Order: sequence, then structure tokens, then C-alpha cells
Amino acid sequence: MTKTARKLFLPLVAIMTCIFGALAPVTNVSAAGATATNYTELVAALADSNTDKISLSGDIVLEDDITLNKTVNINGETILNLNDHTVTINSTLQIWSNLMITGDGEVTSDIENPVLVIDGDLTINNGNFSGGSNVYAFFATIDPNPDYGLADVVGNIYINDGYFDISNIIINNYGVGEVIISGGYFFSEGLYVEDIYADSAFMTSSDGTFDINGDVVIESVYRFLGNKFVDESQDRGEVTCTKGIIYEDLDWDDNWEEVDYHTTTVCGYDNTLEEDVTIDAGESLVLLNTNITVPAGITLSTEDTAIIVGEGSTLTICGEYDGDEDLLIEDGGTIVRECTEAETEEANPATLDGITAYTIALLGLGTIITIGYFKVKTLRR
Repeated sequence: MTKTARKLFLPLVAIMTCIFGALAPVTNVSAAGATATNYTELVAALADSNTDKISLSGDIVLEDDITLNKTVNINGETILNLNDHTVTINSTLQIWSNLMITGDGEVTSDIENPVLVIDGDLTINNGNFSGGSNVYAFFATIDPNPDYGLADVVGNIYINDGYFDISNIIINNYGVGEVIISGGYFFSEGLYVEDIYADSAFMTSSDGTFDINGDVVIESVYRFLGNKFVDESQDRGEVTCTKGIIYEDLDWDDNWEEVDYHTTTVCGYDNTLEEDVTIDAGESLVLLNTNITVPAGITLSTEDTAIIVGEGSTLTICGEYDGDEDLLIEDGGTIVRECTEAETEEANPATLDGITAYTIALLGLGTIITIGYFKVKTLRR
């Protein structure tokens, strides 16, 4: 279904139907389907004109690029080693057991719901994932629904690393399981459909959990955090950021008109500045569960960037602040001007609390923010 078609036929109350509409083919493979437990058998099953379903399990190491032009059901423990090759998904990959994707390579698709996690765990260790304009949800977990014979299923998604350039929803969790992202780079253009609904990069149902927790970088051209729907009565769970970096370039005003803006959200870091920095992160730098200390002898400067100290965060300024006081904003967090004796000792160098140089480059403080921002821009191109 194209974006134009969704605008015409998908009212907000029917968003769930978009996923459940894909459930018509969600049926576990029958005895009439082909079975594959290695690469050779998989290739043969894909070429077999007498079957349209494949039951897959085992250790699958690709020897060449393949196209999944038939429904593939993961019915047993499976490791899909891309081995630097490409998988093109032209018919939904349905996960009924545990699937691990590794071996770098690429997974691409231009169908509405390429991967449905029905039961078991989908674990992604690495690889490049890309989706075309027809993709509604590249990865979707399924809500247990007895009407479809899906009672008691629990699908989980774990992403450890990888590069995800998917134009619409990246992860869409409608189930009761969990989604945890602990690494990787994500880019999403998103989609806004006027007067109907607004898609989001990451979404969860009220019964599911979704947590960004690791060295994660997300570059989104619309607002990532906050309500995504015109109808606020729609029941959605919270997408939490425990640790990560989020770049955003677009928001909506009260009339749901697009508004350009540039902000960086930093979640779950502790950092003590070791040298003078100037923050130039666009309109705002948002701190969530993040503690930043400016020790004596260090100057923190801002251009036109507001520093918003959010929930669970503390900005401690023991050194100098060179900027507009109105751009220092407490929004659930605390700005501290009273320093301990250790914090006021200029000779005591700052510690980095185990954060690697790479992570600091992504953290987004002062010139570091600018470097990290253009670094991910370059990666995307």
C-alpha cells in the first residue's frame, strides 16, 4: 500500500488494522510446505514452483545474494549468516522461533511489513537494513490474538548493532514482548499524513516495552520523542531512552503543520568536561538521565542553543558559564551552582566514567556535538 493510499484509507483508529491486515498470511507452515535447514535447501525451496511456503531452521550461511519470494517461516532455532551477501524480502518473513541475523551483509525490502516477529526472539548483531517507500513497518511484533490462532505468543526484538536506513517506521512493537536497542545507527525520514495520523520511527503498544539502551545514534527528520498521534486517546506505550544520542530535525505545531527545528537528545551519560566547550547543537540540547559537570577552570559557552535539563539529569556548573541564562532550562532535572571541594579544585582533572572516545564524539557537547552530528550525516550519505 502506498503512502497516498494510506492517507485515503487508514484512519487513525485503524492503524492497528494495518498490521493485522498482514495477518492473513500469518499461518504456520503446513506439511505441504517445503523445509530447509541449510543454504542449499533454502535455494532449492525458493526455486520450487510447487510450494509457496518454506519452513526454515538451522545454520544458514549465504553463498550468494538471495530473494525471498515466498513466505518463509522460522520454525526452529535459526542463525542467518549474511556472509556479506544481500537478502531481498519480497514476501513476509515470519518468525515463530528464535532467529539471529549476523555476518554483516544487507537486508532490504519494499513490501509493507517485511518481518513479523510472532513468537520467539529476533536478534540482530550487525548488517545494513534498508526499506523502500512502501514499507510501513520493517520489523513488527504481533499482538496475541486468538482470532488468528496467536494466543500466548510473545515476540521480542534485540538489536545489538547495524545500520538502519528505513524511510518509515523502523521498529513497530504492537505485541506484549520487549524491544531493546543496545547499538547501531538509525536514520528515518518518517511520514506525516495530514489530519489522519503521524508515523513514528519507534512505537510500542501499552503492553509492550521499548528501550534504547546502549551506544545508539538515531538521526530522525521528525520529532522522535513525544506523542506521535493526532488523537491523543490512542493507547500507546512509552518509548524510553536509557542511553543513546538522538538527532531531530522536524516537529509539528499545534495545527500539525511541519516545523523545522534542530535538537539533540542525550540519554544516560555522565561526563565531566576536561576543556572549554561551546555548545552549538541547533535549537536545543536535551539531557535525559544525564549528568554533566563543568569543573572549576572550565568555561561552558552556548551560541543560540538552549540546554534543557530533563528528568533524572543534573547540570553542575562549578566553572564559568558564558551564555544566556534564559537558555539554561530545568525541565524535570536540576541545575546546580553549589560545588563540592573536589569539584572546585582546578588541578584535579576530570574523569570520563568509562565512556570511550568514540562515545564522547557522539555525546554531543560543544564542538564535540558538531563533529558527531556531521559524522552521522556523512555515514548516512
